[in-house]
Amino acid sequence: MSQWIAEITNNPEKDYDVYVELLEDDEYKARLEMSSTAQFVLRVYNTDKDVSLPIDWLLQIIDMASSLSERKCYGKSVVDYLPSKTT
Repeated sequence: MSQWIAEITNNPEKDYDVYVELLEDDEYKARLEMSSTAQFVLRVYNTDKDVSLPIDWLLQIIDMASSLSERKCYGKSVVDYLPSKTT
């Protein structure tokens, strides 16, 4: 069984926009980040096999990131209790 974890933080290189690293078993698999059109986009890193993200969990993470993005926590590391998901 895989263990999925989300790390939500701010990007100092992009006006402290919120971004989310998605890890499967401690390996970085994808990133949710704000696009130039102010919408969250999912960037899946190059992998040898398909990445299957649990949709319900991913929607929770997107909702949290959107909420944090609206608040813009300038200069602070955003650390929240995030749901983990075992697939």
